[in-house]
Amino acid sequence: MSQLHIRDIAPLDPPRRKKMPGRPTQVTQRASIPTWGQIKTLCHQAQGIASLQGSSTSPEKVFTAMLALLSCQDYSTEHSEARD
Repeated sequence: MSQLHIRDIAPLDPPRRKKMPGRPTQVTQRASIPTWGQIKTLCHQAQGIASLQGSSTSPEKVFTAMLALLSCQDYSTEHSEARD
């Protein structure tokens, strides 16, 4: 029967602390308030995405599409346009 050998190993480093989940980042804190035109554009894009689903467009589906659009924004493109 084989034997189990336990070797001394260095203790693992403790896991690094993550940032607090509710604390906004510096980029978020410096972000400008969206304009009415940006909100209107977002709504139209979300309605277009929701209508592509084939079923009736409900406010819940439009809101979900808005969240998807916001989460998929390209940060570098957005800020390069803002600098111009």
